[in-house]
Amino acid sequence: PPSVVLTGFGGAATAILQTAALRSIPPERVDTASVREVAIPLARVPAVSPDMMARAALERGVPVAVVVDGQIVGVLGLDEVRRAAGRPAA
Repeated sequence: PPSVVLTGFGGAATAILQTAALRSIPPERVDTASVREVAIPLARVPAVSPDMMARAALERGVPVAVVVDGQIVGVLGLDEVRRAAGRPAA
């Protein structure tokens, strides 16, 4: 998947990892870099409802967490925007 929600030991969401970010790790750091280093802390990810218009949601930033009743039910990122536009994902 293009984005993965990372959770803490208690199961609460803590960050979003865009899997393309893993490819950005320099080869000399692959053996020592942690997933959390390239993940985006949840506090920096805008949250929107599934009823919000896509354009308005994306104006808040990318990625965007789609939230229902306090739970992340999806993530809208650049790959999803590209697919919606009929372009291949990165």
